[in-house]
Amino acid sequence: MRAQDKMSNVVSGHISNIKDIELIINNGGMTGFYTQANIIPENGKWHAQRKKIEYFEKDSISDIFTHEVSSDSIKLLIRCLFNPSPRIKTSSFNLNRDSLIKYYRASERVSKQIPEEKFLKRIDDSVFVQGSLTSLCYPRFRMDHEASYKIIIRFNKGPDLVVFSKSGNSPYYLPWKQSGINYFNPNITRLFDYLCGYDGRESSRKIWLYRRLVNQLGKPSLGN
Repeated sequence: MRAQDKMSNVVSGHISNIKDIELIINNGGMTGFYTQANIIPENGKWHAQRKKIEYFEKDSISDIFTHEVSSDSIKLLIRCLFNPSPRIKTSSFNLNRDSLIKYYRASERVSKQIPEEKFLKRIDDSVFVQGSLTSLCYPRFRMDHEASYKIIIRFNKGPDLVVFSKSGNSPYYLPWKQSGINYFNPNITRLFDYLCGYDGRESSRKIWLYRRLVNQLGKPSLGN
């Protein structure tokens, strides 16, 4: 059975087909450890455990964190993976126009590069914003030690589903990839954070995104 067909069965409501889910954060070897979270169904509930594991001493485990996650979050993750998003949709980032203006005015460098009137014209152009977001997901340079992320969904029957990202320096780790398919859906990363127990990351991601996006939108070379 193909992975997409398998996901179709799961999305129809049979999340009991899922044996377990494993999430991995590989810090690029710079910290000496990686983070692993395992989500397991037990008695109708989903329990997650996150831990740090030393690269060269697999028995060296620290920072264990356990929490219960909702079945709705599992269903939503499956739906996201069942519906590939090969292009960026600006609406999925929940951008706020006033926040973009605030970060523009707070950036002395960008505000000197282009006048505010021109910046406002750019942020009101959905095609322009979409192009700028896409550019952020394909940075010119990537570092060898950039963090990577992996989602492994194991089923009771058939092959595992593996989705990964090597885009630790792009918004929401986009794109996620699976068998040559790109996923430009920030909800995958939001769910990844939630399942790992990192509930507070959305606000810091948004700040990072606004600053990077303002820098991109403020480039004089973009024209318009």
